[in-house]
Amino acid sequence: MGNPTDFSNSIYETHFGLTFGRSITTMDAPLHGKYRRLFQAAFTPQMLGALRLRFEKVMNALVDSFAHKGMADLVRELRFIFRSLSFSI
Repeated sequence: MGNPTDFSNSIYETHFGLTFGRSITTMDAPLHGKYRRLFQAAFTPQMLGALRLRFEKVMNALVDSFAHKGMADLVRELRFIFRSLSFSI
């Protein structure tokens, strides 16, 4: 499974990429390993725990912005906005 020539994730880039954008989960080696090492060092349980209140505040504000509708397309409403608001400086 580690041979990207025989077991490539490229098909996911076409389908998931249209909805979610480029993702480390759809990258083949060696690019996947390079990004995984970068992210693994930054997203430890301790770091994510320290950001929990910030994530909750952002998520509550986002849900409040469409809760009055009674329904939502969560991918459309949250996918880029949560990421950008949660990690902006």
